[in-house]
Amino acid sequence: MLLLMNAVSNAGAFFGYEFSRQSREERSSAMQLRFEIENRYHVSVLIGEECLGVPTNGFELQIIPQGPSLFHWLYVGEDQYTDALKSLDSALSAYPEVFFRNFRSAAGDTRLQFLIGDRIIRDGQSYGAMTASDTAGHSSVFLAANATNPEASVHHALWHVMETRILFKAPMALKEWMNLNPEGFAYEEEESVLPGTDEDLTEWFVNEEARQNEKEDRAAVFEAYMIKDDAWWDERPHLQAKLKFLLLRIQGVFKACP
Repeated sequence: MLLLMNAVSNAGAFFGYEFSRQSREERSSAMQLRFEIENRYHVSVLIGEECLGVPTNGFELQIIPQGPSLFHWLYVGEDQYTDALKSLDSALSAYPEVFFRNFRSAAGDTRLQFLIGDRIIRDGQSYGAMTASDTAGHSSVFLAANATNPEASVHHALWHVMETRILFKAPMALKEWMNLNPEGFAYEEEESVLPGTDEDLTEWFVNEEARQNEKEDRAAVFEAYMIKDDAWWDERPHLQAKLKFLLLRIQGVFKACP
C-alpha cells in the first residue's frame, strides 16, 4: 500500500511538473502572439482572466480556470488561446491599416479591444463572438476560444462595431436598407418562402439568422463578403446589392474597405 501511495505521489509530482512546464510554454507563446497583434494593428488584446470585470452587453464570457486537473495531465492549457489569437491575427490581416486608425483617440490610444475567453453564453446559447461599447467610444469584441469558425466570428462582430460607428457619424446612413429586401418582407420571418408569394428568401438572405433583424442581416452580408468566394456571390444578385450598399457606407466613414 505504501509503495502504491509513493508511486501515485511520484506520478502526481511528475505530471504536475509537466503541466507547469507546458503551461509556461503555452502562456509564453500566447503572450508573444498577443503583443505582436497589438503592435501590428494598434489594438488591445486581453486573454483569459484578464477579461474578468470588463462590462458585457448582457452575455457571459466564461473563463475556465487554468491549472492541473484531478489527474494532472488532463488539464485545461492555454493553447486554445494561442489558436484563437492566430485566427484573430489572420482575420485582422484582411483590413487596411487606415481602418484601425478610426479607433484611436486624439492622443493615439486605441479604443478597440479584443477579449478572448473560453465560451460566450447568452440566454443558454453559445456564441462565437459578441460586442459591447461604452459612452467613451470604446468598442469591445469578445471572442470564444471554442468558436466553430473563429475568423468568420471576428468579421461578423467587427461589422457590429463598424455599424455603431457609422450610425454615430451618419445617423441616417442605413435608413434605406429595407428597400433592398423583397416587397412585403418583415423581419422575424421563419419561412424560407415569403408568405403569399413564391419568392425564395434564400436568394435575399445569407442564412436564417439574417432574417431575424436588420442588424444581423447586415452582419451576415459583411461576414459572407469576407469569407465567400466570387462563385458564391455570382449566384446571388440580391445579396450583391446589399453588399454594395454596405461597402459604400464603410468607405464613407472608414475611408477604406477590407
